[in-house]
Amino acid sequence: MQNTGDLLPLKTTDKLEMYGCGDEVHFRAESGSAAGTAPFVPPNPCQPNDATACMYPNDAAAAAGASIQTFRLADAASGPRDADAIAVICVTAASKNSEGQDRQNLDLLGADIPWDQYSRTVVWVVSPGPVLMPFASKVNSILLSSLPGEMGGAAFADNLFGRTNPVGHLSLTMPNSMDETSVRVNADSDDYSEGVEVGYRWYQANNKHPNFAFGWGLSYAKLMNIVAATLNQPSTATRSSVSITLQSVDVPGRTFSELDQVVQLYAQHKSRSFAQLTGFAKFRNLQTGEPVTADIEFDLPKEWGSAVGDKSGWASGWVPVTDYTLFVSLHGVEDLRPLVSVRLGGSITWEQDFSQQGPMHFDQDVVVQQRNSVRQFESHMLVV
Repeated sequence: MQNTGDLLPLKTTDKLEMYGCGDEVHFRAESGSAAGTAPFVPPNPCQPNDATACMYPNDAAAAAGASIQTFRLADAASGPRDADAIAVICVTAASKNSEGQDRQNLDLLGADIPWDQYSRTVVWVVSPGPVLMPFASKVNSILLSSLPGEMGGAAFADNLFGRTNPVGHLSLTMPNSMDETSVRVNADSDDYSEGVEVGYRWYQANNKHPNFAFGWGLSYAKLMNIVAATLNQPSTATRSSVSITLQSVDVPGRTFSELDQVVQLYAQHKSRSFAQLTGFAKFRNLQTGEPVTADIEFDLPKEWGSAVGDKSGWASGWVPVTDYTLFVSLHGVEDLRPLVSVRLGGSITWEQDFSQQGPMHFDQDVVVQQRNSVRQFESHMLVV
C-alpha cells in the first residue's frame, strides 16, 4: 500500500526490530461457532523458502536468515532499541468481526505508537475490513493482509524481503475518519437517500479522497505499458471482454524471478459521475519483458428501469446502458485511463489509439506522487 523512499524490499542482512509480530498478530474468533477455540499452530518449525507453514512474521523472518530482535507491541512505545535497525511493527484491528453485529470502531491496536521516534518503519496491518491509519504519513512502508492463516507469516516475509512481488489490490476503501461515508441511518428507519453512490462510488461522485482508495496497490515493478487492446464481440447477451496486452519495462538493477500484475477494468455510464469496477485479470510471467495478453471479461452495463422515488419500481427490470466508457487501471479507481467508448448498437470510439499514440504508460512513482499531492493540497485547505 505504501513504500516511501523505496524501503522495501529489505535485505536479510538488515538489522530488524520486530514489535507485535508474534502471537499477538493472529486473529482469534470472538463469537460464533469458533469462539473460544485456540488457533492451530503447525507442529513443524518454520523453514526457509516456504517449506512449512509459518504463522508469525517473527518466525518467518528468522527462518529467512534475517537478524532480528523481537518485542511485544506495547514495547514499541519506548523504542527503538537500536537506532540503526529497521522497525517492523505489526498491528491488528481493535474491534474484531463477529456474527450478528458490526465492529464498534475502525481503530488499530498500536495506532498511537510514537512513530516519529523511528527513522525507518515497516507496518503490517492485519484487519478484516476498513481501518483508520492516521500514522501513514509517518512511516515508510505499509503492507496489508485481511485474514492471514497458517502461511500468513511466510507470505509477509516473502513480500518483506522481495522473494515475491506484491500484486494485491484493495477490495474496499480505507477512510480518513470513521464517519466518512455517504450512508446516514435514522434511528428507526433508512430511506437509502445515497442511492447507488455508496463506497468508492461516493468518493468519486463527490470528488473526495480517502486515505487509501478502492483498487489501490503497489508493486516492486514500477513501469508497465499496455501496448494493445481489442474490444471483443459480446460472448453472450450479457457478457463481453477486452483483450489487453501488457508489458513490463526493464528497470536497471531490478530483476524478478516471477512477476505478475493485475489490470482492472471500470465502466462509467455517461449519465453518472462515477465509474465502477466491472472486471479484472492477473497477467502472469511478465518478468521476461515479453508482452502478455489476457482477456478481461465484464458484464455489459445495465440500469434498473425505474425512476427515483417510484413506489412500484420493484416491478421494473434491467435496461441496457446505451452509452458508456471503459477505463483501465493498474492502481485503482483514482487512476483511471480512458480506453474505449461504446454506444450500444452503434459506434465504438477508441480513446487510446495505440497505432497513433503508442503504448499507454504506467509509472508507479508518478501515480504515487499525484496521489500524495492531492492529499497534501486538501490538508492545507483544511488548515486554512
